[in-house]
Amino acid sequence: MTPVFMSENVVDSGYAKTLGNDAEHLKVFVKQNDSPNFNAIGFGLGKKLDIVKNKQPFDAVYIVEENEWNGKVSLQLQLRDVRVK
Repeated sequence: MTPVFMSENVVDSGYAKTLGNDAEHLKVFVKQNDSPNFNAIGFGLGKKLDIVKNKQPFDAVYIVEENEWNGKVSLQLQLRDVRVK
């Protein structure tokens, strides 16, 4: 079983966008307080773009995974859900 985490008062760095043919996925670069930015993707969460944009705080439920793209491996958060506090 993969552990599932929840963080409160997370903010997007200002680059939130949707991906996919029907804008069905959500791509964000999140941080909490003074932490570094983390790449995050939410499959099927494209409708929640309004929750995360404009650097408004939100709560996020996610798992941590390795993302491999073009031979580069990095940590990525896979969002399960986001909500306004």
